[in-house]
Amino acid sequence: MKKILGFAAAVLLLAVLTPVSPARAAGPLDEIKSYSITVDPRSDGTLDLKYHIDWLVLDSTSEGPLTWVRIGIPNSHADSLKALSGTVKKISYLSDSGSYVRLDLDRAYTAGETVPLDFSIHQSYMYRLDSEDKTCSFTFVPGWFDDIRVDSLKILWNKANVAYSDATGAEGDYLTWSTALEPGKRLTAIVRYDGGVFATSESMQEQQGSIQVSTGSGDGAAVISIVVIVVIVVIAAVAGGGGRYRGGFWGGGFHGGGHGGGGCACACASCACACACAGGGRAGCSAKNFYGAAVDTDKLKARLTKKRI
Repeated sequence: MKKILGFAAAVLLLAVLTPVSPARAAGPLDEIKSYSITVDPRSDGTLDLKYHIDWLVLDSTSEGPLTWVRIGIPNSHADSLKALSGTVKKISYLSDSGSYVRLDLDRAYTAGETVPLDFSIHQSYMYRLDSEDKTCSFTFVPGWFDDIRVDSLKILWNKANVAYSDATGAEGDYLTWSTALEPGKRLTAIVRYDGGVFATSESMQEQQGSIQVSTGSGDGAAVISIVVIVVIVVIAAVAGGGGRYRGGFWGGGFHGGGHGGGGCACACASCACACACAGGGRAGCSAKNFYGAAVDTDKLKARLTKKRI
């Protein structure tokens, strides 16, 4: 038993001291051809948000086909989630170092295919009230993509009763903001109304704060904790009867890998923002093989039990 614990400790020490460099695809896995959000405020200052995304799969070999995505939304106070396109088999709320809508697709999509994604949500806790100048303001930052270029992003905001905005254009009844975004970049829209336009409440204001982002260097304690878990899982696999243990947890993969160790958690200047990224083992959201290698538990088991025979 002492030799087993000693060997496990050696494996742990080696894992801690050895730099981990997750395998990354040579080029981008995906491209967002178009991304639009249509915003219609309700009388109480909450927002109806309608999303449309044309998602082009560039690489379905490095990380597998595209089977699901998660899109950053302003905060956790979202309801009435509705899928509006046949490509979305299931829509659900996901909390993972931020607030997201998870879209499970109707099938696996491979390189060269463009997936049109449409859904809508009802979003609360979005405005800020200023008692001095008696205004109600919104600062809206759509979910962004750390590893994916967005060829065309457009925000459309219903212009009824708007006193001020930094919009760059207008289309019919909507103010518009339009741009292209390189990976990691984001767009901010500011809209202000005179007080009294909405039936607002002090308690329903946007909750100031930010989503914490992990740095590329990583946190030593967190790394050690993860390695300890990995060692425990490997030893449990050995004790359970051999075979090969391959990295990956809970069937769907360990969420949060990639992006220099920071996963898809993104710092925000306002709660009206969140990070977004692809799923299904893509763009750092799911590291199907946590260390990019297989551990042969037959050999490990033989090594652990060698002195016991």
